Amino acid sequence: MTGDNPIFDFLKVMFVLAGVLALAWGGLRWGLPRFIAPVSNGPIQVVARQALEPRKTLYLVRTGGRELLLSASESGVSLLKEWEAPHGQ
Repeated sequence: MTGDNPIFDFLKVMFVLAGVLALAWGGLRWGLPRFIAPVSNGPIQVVARQALEPRKTLYLVRTGGRELLLSASESGVSLLKEWEAPHGQ
């Protein structure tokens, strides 16, 4: 029966290609970020991140011997608190 109907063969190829594309998209969407480590040797380092609500997040950032507590939301980024980073950091 295979090869008798070119439309059926075309639909099979399209179905297989759609599956391959879906697997590739899923792998890139969920798998790739787990294998890529964030760069942490620059002048700004995100020490911690805490999501509070959708689109509202707290960040603890270390830069230039200081630590900053930042809030990020739809309205922008705000500095909540600043202090000296612990020695040796």
